[in-house]
Amino acid sequence: MTTSGTLALVCRFQTPPFGARAPIFKVKTDSAVANLFIHGDGSLSLTLEHSGPSHHFHFQRVQIDFGYVIVVATWKDHTASLRLNGVELLSGDPSLLPVLAVETREHIATPPQQIFPGLREAFSEHKAEAFFLRAIADLDETALKNDWYETLRGSAIMRQLLLDGMLSRANTRFCLKFKFRINDVEELPADVPSPESHWFNLDPGSVTTREIIEINRDAFLARKCMLFKGQAASVKDVINACANSKGGVHYGPAKTEGDRTVIALDEAFKVSDVDISYVSMTGLFRITLVALKPLVSAILEDSKKQENERGSRKRAGKGVKLCSLHTPLASRGQT
Repeated sequence: MTTSGTLALVCRFQTPPFGARAPIFKVKTDSAVANLFIHGDGSLSLTLEHSGPSHHFHFQRVQIDFGYVIVVATWKDHTASLRLNGVELLSGDPSLLPVLAVETREHIATPPQQIFPGLREAFSEHKAEAFFLRAIADLDETALKNDWYETLRGSAIMRQLLLDGMLSRANTRFCLKFKFRINDVEELPADVPSPESHWFNLDPGSVTTREIIEINRDAFLARKCMLFKGQAASVKDVINACANSKGGVHYGPAKTEGDRTVIALDEAFKVSDVDISYVSMTGLFRITLVALKPLVSAILEDSKKQENERGSRKRAGKGVKLCSLHTPLASRGQT
């Protein structure tokens, strides 16, 4: 059986401690499972596992400044090649090969920060708005945790916000229109062959494409972000798969074609040993948090206004002299 495949992705990775190795990606095709690792000495290796003996390919050491790189791995039968930002790596014993300095497309990225620090202490006298603020505070913290379990819990919040009506109820008094800012990567260039599996990184906060667009909530939920063997999955499918099948709310079999596509891609493709749906969800968290900033600000400003008005009424009330209920009868002109 012929074993062949090509994988391309944009990623950022760090060299692990000396003597260790860290996974960059894992992809499962009909004929093999391909694993790409980076080792503590900076070298890269590609392992192909299939019905016959496994094949191991070692490549030269690389020096990367932690920016983003374009990784293209190609394999066929007993041969393999690896390119970083268009430069083909030498294969062989890494200790006998020169170190390759790889220029990245961006400077070192600033670590993600909380978008709403201190929001957990905020409050609104309107229950739907108060619940919304706490949900946003939870989601903001979850987006930074980089933990599969927390990501699944975050998918439950995303479902409540965008699919179950929480956002609409919290927005009842303000009637704001929301804009979701995403990378415009739904369609591949015409000269690029259609891949068997494809994940679209919609989050411009992690990697920015040439075009960034702003769309409404319905268009965001319908946006295609995964493709596997001809079946597409939308943002809504990713949220539902994580919340309804993978354990965010329910744990059980997929019920829709979109859910099944997400789960099938998870089984076939991992980045840094993490299911691609979890990687995707983290980006969707950030997109949603940024889009809902106007509502958070409106609720906080309204709550502050209400608090100031209550304070004014309280201060005004201190100057009012109330009639005593225990005034003696004689003082009323009675004997």
